[in-house]
Amino acid sequence: MSTTTTTSSRDADLGWVYVLTNPSMPGLVKIGYTKYDPQERARQISDATGVPLPFVVAHARQCPGYRQVEALLHRRLARHRVNSRREFFEMPLAEACEALDQAAQYRPTVSPVLMLRAVLALVFAALVWHAGAEPVSVVIVAVLAFFAGPILRGLVRTSVKGSRRRRRRRR
Repeated sequence: MSTTTTTSSRDADLGWVYVLTNPSMPGLVKIGYTKYDPQERARQISDATGVPLPFVVAHARQCPGYRQVEALLHRRLARHRVNSRREFFEMPLAEACEALDQAAQYRPTVSPVLMLRAVLALVFAALVWHAGAEPVSVVIVAVLAFFAGPILRGLVRTSVKGSRRRRRRRR
């Protein structure tokens, strides 16, 4: 088994993404995540599933944002997935380990658009406060300003979809 730690364990969102194999399932790997020890997780899965032989941790990476790393890895390997509801992939072990190493380099970031929306919402809220509004009103204004774009886009999409549906029914 190979394990790699990428950051200090003080990180609150630090966990493990692992690749498991099972001798009774040749050609399949199980890719998942755990907050704790991958060896313990392999034992839990082996005990709970009733497989003839226990799972073996073939590769594991400790990384921040481990849930996002696992989701990214699952998306990248979707064509190898055996069942959309299970974490099993039909692929060579070396390829799965390499894909995990690449996905573990992922670092969640805030998009520039989201950052700009937040800054504009705060500026707008500061202007409202400066104009003499109550603190609760300022918070409400900031939240509405931050979410105004997505809410309006959602309303427009919904109304467009609805109008398309009405036209289809009339035909």
